[in-house]
Amino acid sequence: MKKNLLATLLVLLTGSYSISAQNADTVLARVYYQFIHVNDTNNRDNPVKEEMVLRLGRHSSRYRNSVLDQVKKKKTKEEEEAAASAAMPMRVAAGMPMAVVKGMGFSDEEYLQLLNEDKYITTASLGTQQYMIESALPKIDWKIAANETKTIGGYTCQKATGDYAGRTYTAWFAPDLPFRNGPWKLSGLPGLIMEAKDSKNEVMFLFKEIYKEELDETTAAGRTRTIKISEDAYLRAKKAYDEDPVAGMQAQLSPSAPPVKVAYRDASGKATTGDEALALIEKNKAALKRVNNPLELKKP
Repeated sequence: MKKNLLATLLVLLTGSYSISAQNADTVLARVYYQFIHVNDTNNRDNPVKEEMVLRLGRHSSRYRNSVLDQVKKKKTKEEEEAAASAAMPMRVAAGMPMAVVKGMGFSDEEYLQLLNEDKYITTASLGTQQYMIESALPKIDWKIAANETKTIGGYTCQKATGDYAGRTYTAWFAPDLPFRNGPWKLSGLPGLIMEAKDSKNEVMFLFKEIYKEELDETTAAGRTRTIKISEDAYLRAKKAYDEDPVAGMQAQLSPSAPPVKVAYRDASGKATTGDEALALIEKNKAALKRVNNPLELKKP
């Protein structure tokens, strides 16, 4: 039944979409954040933690897990193969398709803020399929505190508060860094958002470091061929895939394809296969069932 559900969803999601780089900016700076999320309120001492990187252009930005970058820089043959499987969640070893399941703390979604177009784009992958969800850039009614400042990373930052998706965030932004972007879906302040926390300290974006230099790369999405779908359709497909990644992957392949094997990638980017991977995948499924505090508590 799970296989049929995913197959049905994939049939409905027709048409591929290429994310054009024509409106992308040259990357002017990279900002690293520690993302912390208490996704299980019954286990507050073990939040999800990820190091994220925000690539900033003049009018756009791209935000994703920084481990993806680190994995790709590995030099040995084995590590290069691991990097390939991180960028595309299927690899073929001796003709055998492989579904790579990502554990908590290793998200592969990319988040793009296109300020001039008032667009927010998310790209993600499930099995062999790559998806793109397009929406309007979130509008947050920030209230700037005139006389409250603190220093973060050597920059004097001002305080602002605003509500988004059921949470009240306190953000600290740096007017000396003239980017209206921030991590995840947070943006719209007259300076780069260096830090943000919700009122319960259940969601935090903590500044780590910034590199200001013009780089030979752009803010365009790393995935160039995607299927454009609604957020609801993607979430249904993701739920089905998370429940049974092997069946989900097999449903994407031709009937003559060999049986799918699985690998598990942990928060550090390390890949595991075989029986150990199967055990870790079952453990990850159990952890997903315990999630009771999603990032977005309600629809924006």
